[in-house]
Amino acid sequence: MPAPPGRKIARVNSALKRELGKLITTWLLDPRVSKLTSVSRVTTARDLGRATVYVAVLGSDDEQADTLTALKSGRVALRHMLKDRIRMRNIPQLVFKLDNAQDEGADVLAILDEMAAELSDKPVGEAGGES
Repeated sequence: MPAPPGRKIARVNSALKRELGKLITTWLLDPRVSKLTSVSRVTTARDLGRATVYVAVLGSDDEQADTLTALKSGRVALRHMLKDRIRMRNIPQLVFKLDNAQDEGADVLAILDEMAAELSDKPVGEAGGES
């Protein structure tokens, strides 16, 4: 397991997340970007050369794909805007990825709901595994 990021990396991640969230929702006027887009987390490489930006997009698969395409095409402009907003010697290259944690969480909840429904349908002696 990799070591936790240092203070500097954590501050950079936080600043990038905050500023990119603002820029994507207010400055980036690409119609392909869903209005329900948020930056869920940012992970920056130790050398600060690259930052992976995870975005959560509420909507269909097509809306998610369109939003990701728009963010990838606008990454140079977003990076340029970050230079004016964040005091860093070099702004990292931005790589955008969809954050599927919400979808995975919803899948887990659905499975748990199914299991709970199955357990409630069984007689009392069978549900607890008692003899």
